[in-house]
Amino acid sequence: IAAAAVEAFDRGLSLTRPSLFCDPTELVNLGNLYAAHFGDGESVTQAARLGIFSHHGNTPQGIRLSVEVAMKEGLAKFVICTSTLAQGVNLPLRYLIVSGTMQGVDRIKARDFHNLIGRAGRAGMHTEGTIIFSDPELYDRRLNSREQWRWREAINLLNPNAAERTASSLLQILAPFTNEREDQRLGIDRNAMLRELMQDPETLRGQLITAASTYKQLGFTEDGLLAQFKTKTMLLEALESYLMANRGTDPFEQFFASVEEFARETLAFALADDAQKAQLVTAFQDLARHIESSQPDPAVQAAYGKTLLGLKAIQRVREWVETNQAVLLQPENTEEQLLAHIWPLIVEILGEDTVGKFLPSDQLLPTVLRWIAGVNFQQILTAWVTNGGRIRWGKKTRATTIEDVVHLCENVIAYESTLILAAVNEMLATVVGEETASPVRGTLAHLLKRMKYGLSHPDEIALYELGFSDRIAAHRIRLTLPEQPDDSIRSRLRDSAGLNGALA
Repeated sequence: IAAAAVEAFDRGLSLTRPSLFCDPTELVNLGNLYAAHFGDGESVTQAARLGIFSHHGNTPQGIRLSVEVAMKEGLAKFVICTSTLAQGVNLPLRYLIVSGTMQGVDRIKARDFHNLIGRAGRAGMHTEGTIIFSDPELYDRRLNSREQWRWREAINLLNPNAAERTASSLLQILAPFTNEREDQRLGIDRNAMLRELMQDPETLRGQLITAASTYKQLGFTEDGLLAQFKTKTMLLEALESYLMANRGTDPFEQFFASVEEFARETLAFALADDAQKAQLVTAFQDLARHIESSQPDPAVQAAYGKTLLGLKAIQRVREWVETNQAVLLQPENTEEQLLAHIWPLIVEILGEDTVGKFLPSDQLLPTVLRWIAGVNFQQILTAWVTNGGRIRWGKKTRATTIEDVVHLCENVIAYESTLILAAVNEMLATVVGEETASPVRGTLAHLLKRMKYGLSHPDEIALYELGFSDRIAAHRIRLTLPEQPDDSIRSRLRDSAGLNGALA
């Protein structure tokens, strides 16, 4: 939408530009912030100069926060966003334009939609609000037998009594595998399915692929079933981590007796019907047995539980650390060298679904190194494309966008990868002992922060953690501060007179 707006105004669109309704100083500053991250040539930057701002999952943290404040204070008036912007921020919306009733491939929930439209015309901000549906194709296709469900869904969103009950994500682990329309189910025993997911997930995955082909006429697809498989796998891994973290040092029989109580204390149990309650308790018990058979040492389980990884992943990390401990413990290792050693393990555990779409794979590590060196997104994209970088798109590939780069850096590198790096750090202490591992653990801890924030200098990391939650801002502030290693960042900030100039 932002790109379309830029193109329209470039072609001479006669509408008044939203920039005329923005605070001039804020407009310049926000435009400069977009440009510092993305470069002046990107459509999101050009849109920001027009007073049209964007806010979604692949928007950098600093820009998201800045746009939220600008909207809340009335300094900016036009934002293109996903529904998440309106769910946590008290925005003074006068007009809400709904471009569609889907969020990507998912249907928007009625309760989320009601929360969203409730932001227009908030008491104390506006006397009224206007909600506009801008999807004419939805109405035009309402009589099409294959598309009628979309029209029914849209009508249902406007029903004040249609909001779903409070739900628990944990209950999705017991949900049946369904087709795209969610009106057909695969007849698989829930607990038997979960046991197979614990012990032999690849076999279950193969069965789902076969089922998608067999029941294609009923609306089952391979992509749809495998997406549900991935969701259940992630929930199972989270549950494994929870049980390991709460294992304690008691004999297994004593711990097992408390597992049912763990299940009963969940929101999922409170919301479940009688059949689901029994299935949930059985799932907790089966998982406890599986963990105990795989790793019976309570101390090791406790260490595993600190990592937030599932059992299979953390066991692979421990095995890798045992094999590579000599390399990790070499005192001359720089942070970049340690990352180069560990990166193949990170790629292995993240798997094809997470990193496999970024091609060629040998350009991933150089991209990570640019990210932790503080290189901006536009420069990272340029280097990626120059070296032949593409995005897998089904059986083909497509050109890489700036949003792809933001996703790679702020999600894959800064979140997914850091979980594995933290696990390596934890397992190193478990394998060789805290005293032996201590020097390397400090280096790995600093590397982890660099990967999390995309910064290279310790002062920039400290500034980011103080609340300057933007890579560009942290870097520029650091350059204005005097080099006084013995003084804290806080004291140097208090003494600095050039801070406003640096941010401008």
